[in-house]
Amino acid sequence: MKFEDYPFDVQRCIFSVGLMTTTDAEAEIKWFSDKTCPYMEAPLEMLRKIEPLQFYLGEPTLHSITKEYFQGGSENEVEKDRFTYLLVNFTFVRRIVSSIINIYVPSALIVAMSWATFWMRLDSIPARVALSVTSLLTLCTQVQQYKRNLPPVSYVTAMDIWLFVCIFMVFSTLVEFAVCFNIFAQSQDQLKKNSLQLADPDLKLKKAAWPEISDQTTSLTDEKVKQKKTDNKEFCDPILIDSYCKFIFPGLFILFAIIYWSYNLTAYINNIAVLLHENGELEEI
Repeated sequence: MKFEDYPFDVQRCIFSVGLMTTTDAEAEIKWFSDKTCPYMEAPLEMLRKIEPLQFYLGEPTLHSITKEYFQGGSENEVEKDRFTYLLVNFTFVRRIVSSIINIYVPSALIVAMSWATFWMRLDSIPARVALSVTSLLTLCTQVQQYKRNLPPVSYVTAMDIWLFVCIFMVFSTLVEFAVCFNIFAQSQDQLKKNSLQLADPDLKLKKAAWPEISDQTTSLTDEKVKQKKTDNKEFCDPILIDSYCKFIFPGLFILFAIIYWSYNLTAYINNIAVLLHENGELEEI
């Protein structure tokens, strides 16, 4: 079984019947096709309709193959034995409703919940960190939960890609907060330093002794402070970055979701269409 496309995967199981020690010269097996047989159109008849819990079962397809094996005879002759095998191919298309309800919808809601940190105050450290870390741990728990339903495989599945992107998005919100808060803290420290410089008692004495010079110094200091504030707002304003992320993060995740579901659902719907065509009936999926 292959699980690269899980949970959009299609599994094909082949059942083989053959005579291992009897050649076609002695007994040949084939699908019954006598015109007087009521099963002429359907050599394989299901005794009852089977509905697996996790799969849609397609109509079995019948095949036969003949293999030739060479044996050593006399010096100038090589004997050849023919063996016929009958094959039945069962096609299983996985039902994805359970995965959507149990994995996809909750993980998408958790990612959306992590975006609430962008609407919180930048100095609300406990609330923002707690929300991001809780969302991250919840997604990790979901990964462990879905892994229990699969055999241990060493390759990446479609579900792994979805959950990895969800975890990366939540982790990115935590990194974004750390960067913005660091910039915010540095700007606050700089403002405190500037305010302390303006409140320096020596500066007040100089202003009383030399009013003209002190006024020029004060005006220059005020201009420098305003210039630093303007530069910070233009290049690394943390509040502005937070406001941009309110739209950037949801936009990126929605773009990924559109690409992910368009690709996987197209292949899945094609498999369902083939399955319904083989069954000769239209069922509501």
